Amino acid sequence: MLNIAICDDDALHGRHTAAQISALDGFAAAKLSLFTGADNLIYAITEDNYAVDIAVLDIQMESMDGIELAKRINEIAPECQVIFLSGHIEYASKVYDAEHVFFVLKSQSETYLKSALEKAVHRRESAKANYIVITNGANAQRIPWDRVQYLERVLRRTKVVTADGEYWTSAAPKELVAGLDETCYCRCHNSYYVNTASLAAMLPGEFILKSGAHIPISRSLSRQAKETFLFAGPRFGG
Repeated sequence: MLNIAICDDDALHGRHTAAQISALDGFAAAKLSLFTGADNLIYAITEDNYAVDIAVLDIQMESMDGIELAKRINEIAPECQVIFLSGHIEYASKVYDAEHVFFVLKSQSETYLKSALEKAVHRRESAKANYIVITNGANAQRIPWDRVQYLERVLRRTKVVTADGEYWTSAAPKELVAGLDETCYCRCHNSYYVNTASLAAMLPGEFILKSGAHIPISRSLSRQAKETFLFAGPRFGG
């Protein structure tokens, strides 16, 4: 069963969102849990072992706003997919401080909420299935792709840069990503493959990742890189 948390300090809005989700095709059987504060949701995850799959978060809340809450969820429940649902368009550029799959304006929720939820489900299922295997001699280690930021080929070895540190392997980047969903990565240079979920910005000749890393884009792969950035990253609702 899909566990969806709705966090909105306006209980009326929270119940309205729950009613909208329950009425959507494919989500009627989801288990919805309402929270009126960030602290309540964090407590449920950390103390009550609440296994949340998707968190639909209001942004403008007392004590802790939705963006800070999303950052905390990224840490304590990294498999949880975050959707921002806000009445304020001015937050649209600020939400990139936290890992999320969609930003939806409350006024446009009837149009975009279903797409946001479907994307969140897809991301979660992909995260469960997608991992790379790093081998060094007789040792092998599985690393979830959602923890990987980018792969860099250095001479005859590949550096795997993750949120938790760096790993090295003799396997080529192409071999490491062979079993992944192709929408999860982008080859932007002969020596670099990036996780599309890590992309924050694209400048002439380079990607900027959410970690702040600068990844070069070769001329021959610039068109492919641009298409990936425009169509594979998070979307705004409107």
